[in-house]
Amino acid sequence: MFSDNYRKNRLLGGIVMLVAGLIFLVSPYYSTTTIVRYVGWIILIGAALNLISCFAGGFGGFDSLFLSSVLTAVVALWLIRSPASAVSSINLVFGILLLLAGGMALWQCLSASRMNPLTMILAVVGVVFALGIIANPFRLTNMVIRLIGVGLIYQGVVRIFFESGSGLFNSKR
Repeated sequence: MFSDNYRKNRLLGGIVMLVAGLIFLVSPYYSTTTIVRYVGWIILIGAALNLISCFAGGFGGFDSLFLSSVLTAVVALWLIRSPASAVSSINLVFGILLLLAGGMALWQCLSASRMNPLTMILAVVGVVFALGIIANPFRLTNMVIRLIGVGLIYQGVVRIFFESGSGLFNSKR
């Protein structure tokens, strides 16, 4: 019984991954902004619940929970109203953080007594990738979203082939 439910859940998960991967592959901008909007709604609901808990016991003034809930609600509304600006801001911050991490790794490689070529290559790739994100936050991000889509499609297809009741990769054998 447990095995059949597990197999059905993995099959359903494979189908969801396949569909999500196709959406990411076909329309990376739309899928990214949609995810940001959903995250905004989730954050807004959490902020509203925090505000309700502030007023449920009687409003005791402007404490840290109240102020953080209001600030969180403002951020959530920004994510909901303009997800594209949020995505570009997030991408820019991610690019800067990646540039710092890649630069520090490159610095450590150059200052080390024994240089590891693989670490050096990965550090250079990280720096180049970060500069690409900073220069054009959407183009490189769309490529990464598409690559994630390809990965999701692959995982979905593998799960469907392994968890379906028939086929070459039947796991019931």
